Amino acid sequence: MNGDQSDNSASARGAVYVYSRTGNSWVQSSYLKSTGVGSQMRFGISVAISDDTLATGAERDLGGAAHVVFP
Repeated sequence: MNGDQSDNSASARGAVYVYSRTGNSWVQSSYLKSTGVGSQMRFGISVAISDDTLATGAERDLGGAAHVVFP
């Protein structure tokens, strides 16, 4: 969570950007990139949010996987 956004060393690795609304503006509050996901895994290809839990898919992570993030 909140890793190096400039690290593009793995092609199509993927990431999730989380934004929060403050007044009338949206501000980036988190950046998620799985350290275990390699090249072409497409982390963040799908996202589901419920209350304070976020689940994101990585379609090519061992044939498909969901990564769950808690606060």
